Amino acid sequence: MSFLSTPRRVPRSQNLISLNFSAEDIAAIDSTLSTLEEKFSQLIELSVEQRRTLAKMGEKTEGVCRQTLIALKETMAARFTGRHATAKRPPA
Repeated sequence: MSFLSTPRRVPRSQNLISLNFSAEDIAAIDSTLSTLEEKFSQLIELSVEQRRTLAKMGEKTEGVCRQTLIALKETMAARFTGRHATAKRPPA
């Protein structure tokens, strides 16, 4: 049995990350969260039943929507700049 095929166990209680934030960092994070809460205040909470009735978007539909947005950005850029601008297309 090779070393690579042997699964390694990592204890669950092992801390892999340690972060320390300064007082300024905490203040900046708090300010940013407050701004986000303010900007998202117009969003409504949907009940479970309301969420179940929403249409679901599959992978193919999502791809079509993304390509449409890219084409729209290119068209708008060309219209307002007078030249053809290209956006990076995601891999197919």
